[in-house]
Amino acid sequence: MRFFKKGPFGRFSPLMGSRILSKPRTNASLAFQVDKDNYFLLQLKGTAGGDIGNLYKSILYYAATNRYSLRIWSPAGVLLATLTVSSGMGGMPALITANANTGSILTGRVIGTIGSDVTFSPGIAIGDATSYSGGFG
Repeated sequence: MRFFKKGPFGRFSPLMGSRILSKPRTNASLAFQVDKDNYFLLQLKGTAGGDIGNLYKSILYYAATNRYSLRIWSPAGVLLATLTVSSGMGGMPALITANANTGSILTGRVIGTIGSDVTFSPGIAIGDATSYSGGFG
């Protein structure tokens, strides 16, 4: 703690240690995990971030060996895209970026290694989807 000369507020600065109370803007994210070191991370960006980002939903499901599909729904429950990659999860981030419906709102990263037959979601309907979390702004 810093001390100041005695003044109208005593020996302590009235602003010492205080912060401007504002919420930093973060984008909502969703991780489909194999384990704590191996997962696929999706993060909303731009106008999809913040509080509204928590209303988006996604499913990542195993379709066949080395073939995965990702579905994303808007806050209104509209299916924005179904993306399917047949070369393993390593190709999914590029597919997300290249898609007209997802490239401007979503990024994806593979952290660690994801095998060729991992099941992430129990089904393919919006009722089986997981919501994004952590977004505030």
